[in-house]
Parts: sequence; C-alpha cells; structure tokens
Amino acid sequence: MVCELERNCSAEITETVNLTDEQRDTHDKYANSVGVTLHRDLGDKLKAFAITVYSDAKKRLPVEVKEGQTSTHGGHLIFCPKYTLAIIKYPFAAITSKFLPANEIKKIENKNNG
Repeated sequence: MVCELERNCSAEITETVNLTDEQRDTHDKYANSVGVTLHRDLGDKLKAFAITVYSDAKKRLPVEVKEGQTSTHGGHLIFCPKYTLAIIKYPFAAITSKFLPANEIKKIENKNNG
C-alpha cells in the first residue's frame, strides 16, 4: 500500500521491527545505492512538505482526526502495525534553500518531477 502525505507532514517510528543481519545488509546496500540515510531507531521522525509512505498493509488504514493540532487546522493520524517505509518526497523549501546549493535543489526537483 502506498500513501501520499502532504502539507507539512511527519512520520515517526513508534515500534521497531527486528531485522535479520541479511535484511539489514540489504536495506543498507539499497540506501547507499540511492544516497539516503536510514532511520530505524524508536522515536526517529521525518518532517517534510510531502512524504510517501510504503507499507505491507493490505487494507486501507484507519485515519484518526485530531482537531486543534495547530492553531487553525486539525491533523490526521494514521498508525500502521505492518512493516512501513517513509521517504521524503518534497522537503521544506526553507530548509533546502538554506542548506543546499542551488544546483542540488534543481537535482531534487528534477528527480521528483520525472
């Protein structure tokens, strides 16, 4: 199952999965090949403008609406008990413009657009 999270979203590790050494090595090799950092520790959190979530869940996940998460808007919480992977689709523009050179920002935009 694939979920697209948008508009100032986050993904947090609330439970960890015990991986075999072979599974961990496979994940590390893939992460190195695509140039990403894996976060596996309890409490690790991704925050971005948009996040793509991949899960082993077969059915649509229940959504809990939390009113008043910010001063004007509520939030939607989704808990997935299955193996899940979250990848930043679009980082916050303010962060990328502050920490990345312009040519790196263009690479990210081009990668996300095609």
